[in-house]
Amino acid sequence: MIVLSRDDVRSVLDLDRLVDALADAMTDLSAGRTSMPPRGSVMVPERHGMLFAMSAFLPSSGVLATKLVSLFPLNTDRPTHQAVICCFDPADGRPLALMDGTYITAIRTAAGSALATRLLARRNARIACVIGTGVQAHAHVTLLARQPGLDRIRVAGRDAAKVARLVDEFAELGLPVEAAPSIEEGVRTHTAPRRSKFSKTRSWRVRASACTAVSSSESSSSKFLASRFCGRAAFAPTESRMRCGARLPGAPCWQRRCFWQHCYRFW
Repeated sequence: MIVLSRDDVRSVLDLDRLVDALADAMTDLSAGRTSMPPRGSVMVPERHGMLFAMSAFLPSSGVLATKLVSLFPLNTDRPTHQAVICCFDPADGRPLALMDGTYITAIRTAAGSALATRLLARRNARIACVIGTGVQAHAHVTLLARQPGLDRIRVAGRDAAKVARLVDEFAELGLPVEAAPSIEEGVRTHTAPRRSKFSKTRSWRVRASACTAVSSSESSSSKFLASRFCGRAAFAPTESRMRCGARLPGAPCWQRRCFWQHCYRFW
């Protein structure tokens, strides 16, 4: 069995092939050609932490693997998400590899967004706007910058200093990344603002080509961003997969954690 550290994984993972591999896997998943039960989880209430177990078998690729990923939102000196992945031989069940899964967890989510952008955005779309400055923002800029057809990526966030640091990091790599003065300006730069049919006042709701929102609950940022961009009558969820985390016995339902990745196509 081979063991791969985070640096090992980062050095061998082909980002240009990742999105295509994910497209094939998602096609098999949607067609029912995979074995992938809902993720299981346990809670660590004193740290507001959770440990998830995710397993899958993909016959077309001969992949049998499981991932253990922890979510400890109070972490400040290390990532809030940390993971390991174990791969097995589907012929006899032998463990083949144990690898760090933290980098893959972040970059795979971004690959899903890159795939959605490729399939759902208008063909003449040339500018992408990434809203956020954390781990996912970094991963999304990394993947989007490698997609053909995009001339520029704008980064917007609530903290201008964090936006500047993220932009400077990618600028050193020669990537076409620039800072947006604000979230509103970030999306208005390349879209036409319009009056909301649901509001009597003019808002900064815009007519975007496509939107992918990654959030920790169905009712938070995903729906907010989608409604900002189009209004409820103008978008359709094209992909929405939910995995529910466990909650302590007797705990209120809002303590159950749900994770959604929404991809919207607008017209």
